[in-house]
Amino acid sequence: MRGGRLRHRIDLYKPATQTANALGETRAEPTRVLSESSGGGWWASITPVSGSESDSARQTQGVVTHEIRMRWNPVLNIGPAWSATYNARRFEFVSVVNADEMNKETLIAAREMVGQFPNP
Repeated sequence: MRGGRLRHRIDLYKPATQTANALGETRAEPTRVLSESSGGGWWASITPVSGSESDSARQTQGVVTHEIRMRWNPVLNIGPAWSATYNARRFEFVSVVNADEMNKETLIAAREMVGQFPNP
């Protein structure tokens, strides 16, 4: 996978886990996953899905608005319950695929959550 295509720095979030605050109240909060190499976000490409691709994606996966590509990472174990943010935009994952089962690239079908704030 050519690194030049990965020009968006995204933050990945694992599914929400229950946490307790000082008062003992629990709330579900997604966990931000940091990149080991930089201690920050992950390099990815975010591409809007064209109209015809979007129509076929809706039939099998629900509303898909973007495709996110990133390097495959065996440690992450990304799944459909995950999400990502890029700038002030939030994406929920619909499906996650190891491209061609070659352990080089992860393809993520995602929907942009318009009008909602990103994860904390």
